[in-house]
Amino acid sequence: MAWQKFTVISGFFTNNRSFVLIFFIILGIPALFYQTTFAMAEVWWINETYTHGFLIFPITIWLIWEKRDNLSKLYPAPEPLALIITLLVSCLWLISALIDIKVIMQLSMISIILTLLWSVLGRKIFLYLLFPFLFLYFAVPLGQSLIPVLMEFTANATVYLVRLTGIPIYQDGLNFILPSGNWSIVEECSGVRYLIATLTLGLVYSYITYATLKKRLTFIAFSIIVPILANSLRAFIIVMLGHFSGMELASGADHLLYGWVLFGVIIFALFYIGSFWRDSKADFDENAPEPDTRAMESHSGIYLAASLAVVSLFPLLHYQLQSRALDSLQTASAIPKIDHFGSWQRHSVNQEIWKPIIHQPDLELTDTYTSNQGSIQLDIGYFHTQRDGSEAVSSNNRLVNPYGGDWKIVSSSVVETSEFPVLETTIGRADRKLLVWQWYRMGDLQTYSTYKAKFYEAYMRIFSERTDGAFITLSTPLDEDRKAARKRLLSFYNQ
Repeated sequence: MAWQKFTVISGFFTNNRSFVLIFFIILGIPALFYQTTFAMAEVWWINETYTHGFLIFPITIWLIWEKRDNLSKLYPAPEPLALIITLLVSCLWLISALIDIKVIMQLSMISIILTLLWSVLGRKIFLYLLFPFLFLYFAVPLGQSLIPVLMEFTANATVYLVRLTGIPIYQDGLNFILPSGNWSIVEECSGVRYLIATLTLGLVYSYITYATLKKRLTFIAFSIIVPILANSLRAFIIVMLGHFSGMELASGADHLLYGWVLFGVIIFALFYIGSFWRDSKADFDENAPEPDTRAMESHSGIYLAASLAVVSLFPLLHYQLQSRALDSLQTASAIPKIDHFGSWQRHSVNQEIWKPIIHQPDLELTDTYTSNQGSIQLDIGYFHTQRDGSEAVSSNNRLVNPYGGDWKIVSSSVVETSEFPVLETTIGRADRKLLVWQWYRMGDLQTYSTYKAKFYEAYMRIFSERTDGAFITLSTPLDEDRKAARKRLLSFYNQ
């Protein structure tokens, strides 16, 4: 009996060598780069928008398993030259890990998986399974940069649809007023959650339903367009329900419930309509690669082990460099307080009404300055050594809390000053608005650009001993005269 079990297992490994290699690579690389994997999983756990990330690796393995019959007829043909790309991507991972750009780290880790699959399996198998391999990129929590764009689109589309009904409506950025009440488009209304969920499902559906690339790409395009339009329709219907019910319906929990129900109906219709063009099994078999006529001795298992050993040197090198940086961590006890900047005098009593969210700075300062022009609040989060969880450029550092805070972002744009551009953001709550200027200081560089700040941080780590940075904001009350508020900020800034 034991011999029979051994024979079955041995036969499986022999006939499905490619699948076994794929399995080890897809699970082995995340294990080697476990810190990057845990960083992704943390976002999946905390942010509901990316909860689907827990399913990406299992779904990928299932999609490949479904191809096991054709895969068993193909034999690995390693391409050592492709390993050069793996090593280059590993270097990119190391640089992004040193300056803690998590998105680049995560994209690099997935790219290491793909390039190693290409190197170990060969071009024929890699291209045959390219679709499920690329699906692994959906494990990376991307899409936050789309939120402002989608919020603006949703607000404009909703206002446009309301005006078509003849109901009077006044729009102020992402806020609009109807005779029945006030509405505001916040981050949760952007529809990015619907877009990501639909696109993820659409990719899987298109792969298992259609055999040709043209059909797959067409359905994927609809999986992008439909949720964006559906979200605008969802927002319009919710506003109409609130308007005609005297703001009793479509508020609070009902708001979310009606949104998901409507969205579910629209997405179900998309998938149902798409099923009419389903391809048959014969169509899929037609697009399968020609089976290899004879087995090839590729020593792919030994090649994989050697490749993993080389790749594992990069996380070890990162650990050594990071430990050396933390050993040299020193900082001052406090940021010096300056009593005046020109005509601006520091107020003895802190009058803050708002503060930016700065995550674990080494030092922090909040001061209010006044002059005959009005008041300015200066906030600084100082980081002596950039390190994981404590860095100037981070998604944890933000102007407002998007998940339930009182303050909301109304609008944002880049403003030129005499020295360098700054990010100008209008934030508001029920009783007031503030105009905020925000930028970073990395070493001697000052910039509003997160990308420029991060690249300069990498430059400092490689070519100098400095690793300091700061998250800086200036804020002032905003009334109807935006020019006056901007003039106050500029007057203080130029000091």
